[in-house]
Amino acid sequence: MSGIKLFISSVIAIALLSIAIFVKRPVDYFKTGEGKGVLFGIAAAIGATVAIALFAFSLKTQALEYFDSGEVYLGLDATKNISPMCYSGENSDRLTSNLGARFSLLKSDDGQASVNFRYTHHSCAFNPDNRSYDALGFEAVYRIW
Repeated sequence: MSGIKLFISSVIAIALLSIAIFVKRPVDYFKTGEGKGVLFGIAAAIGATVAIALFAFSLKTQALEYFDSGEVYLGLDATKNISPMCYSGENSDRLTSNLGARFSLLKSDDGQASVNFRYTHHSCAFNPDNRSYDALGFEAVYRIW
């Protein structure tokens, strides 16, 4: 399976499986005002990340010559207690969604170390947001293997 197909199918599978496990009565919930807002956030996060991945996949050469590597990601984190990103509610208030992109600015000759430009977003996954954040920054990475 190609990388782009694996990424898109994994994102969709994780989203659907997470909704099935963590959203109580999803059909009813996503009909409510609160649920519509949460569903819009899920769709926007998946849509934006998949669109960036597809755009990068279609470039193949031009823009990618300036950066050694670039990636987008989506994920879910489960906190031990209520997530600071979530209001307590009907669904899981421990799941925090995260997504972002990183682009390599410098890379070592052996490929093990890099300095990246990064965008990160965190918010509540299935309840209304108590907090959320968007951040731009830099990171130093050492690849262990």
